[in-house]
Amino acid sequence: MIKQIEVKNFKTFSYQKIDLGSFNVLIGANASGKSNFLQIFKFISDIAHHGLNNAISMQGGLKYLRHTNIANQENLMLKIVIDSNHPLSYEFSLEFDETGFKIVRDKLAYAPNIEGSVGEFMRNHINGELKTTNTLGELMPDIFKNKHLLGTLKPNKLLLEQPLFKLIMAEMNENDIFNTLSIYDFDPKQPKKAAPIAGKIELEEDTSNLAIVLKNILVDKDKRRQFFNLLTYLLPFVEDVRIEEFTEKHLILSLKENHSNLYLPATFLSEGTINIISLIVALYFDEKPLFLMEEPEKNIYPCHFSKIVAMLKEVSDEKQIIVTTHHSEIVKYTAYENILFILRDKEGASKIIRPYEKEEVKLFLQSDGISIEDLYLDDLLGI
Repeated sequence: MIKQIEVKNFKTFSYQKIDLGSFNVLIGANASGKSNFLQIFKFISDIAHHGLNNAISMQGGLKYLRHTNIANQENLMLKIVIDSNHPLSYEFSLEFDETGFKIVRDKLAYAPNIEGSVGEFMRNHINGELKTTNTLGELMPDIFKNKHLLGTLKPNKLLLEQPLFKLIMAEMNENDIFNTLSIYDFDPKQPKKAAPIAGKIELEEDTSNLAIVLKNILVDKDKRRQFFNLLTYLLPFVEDVRIEEFTEKHLILSLKENHSNLYLPATFLSEGTINIISLIVALYFDEKPLFLMEEPEKNIYPCHFSKIVAMLKEVSDEKQIIVTTHHSEIVKYTAYENILFILRDKEGASKIIRPYEKEEVKLFLQSDGISIEDLYLDDLLGI
């Protein structure tokens, strides 16, 4: 689980350090920076999958990666602290000039969670030079001692984008969140189309391969039972769902309601129904340790929101949940301690706070008849 994020000179964030829990609901006004906060995770994931140069390009280039008011004046810095059996932190820093950027810091630190142990291992990558600091002695994992593997590191690349990083995570039996996170952006129009029969069995971020993923769920007796229990919890009128061949090379989802004998192909299903099916699949049947999504309630009838929040909270026992929302009903059903509020300061920089930690908010909530939903609707959470 990601315990803490620290970021500097990234998009609308001039500087932000925020602790995260297992269940996090980020709220705030339009253009406050909610999407930019999720872009931190996307940037990290893109570095791991495609390399730093490609990741910068996928953000629109340096011009759109850095904070507008800071630009070249300060380094871009990202740090992630992972709360696990083997506490890890990873951070890097980029320095800018008129011609581009260079890596000025790139550090992976490990401190064993062993009683009586003191020290840590750090692999620093500064100004193109690789340096190792070890105060663990014999407690240092063997993989850190492998000179051949350490010799494969390229000084002009971040540790995160190199094979050794994956090996370290595997050696320490840690979920490699850097290579496995997905930021879901459901597009209900995609599953309405016939999906190619050949494709990934892990759900795509836009759910375009929902038919393939669901086919593998429905053929497993236990998974099928779990899926239908969850689906009818939200949509009690659903009697059956099946995946049918649509031509020899394509699949299509179809659904039968309990008041009809007709199976409706996905083309005729509502976007809300498609999104509910996608949400269940992503939450309960995707094994990635981190679930990130903007507006999971999109296109869904508000009477279901309390159940959706309950499902998100339930799944947060197994995986970390980070979602954004505008909807006051989601705020209403979310516990105070799980809410993060984002706003822009006088200089236009995004700031994230925990409303329930503010004394002014506590005083309001102690008053009869005032809820955190009321403060949100009256735009008072940032007082």
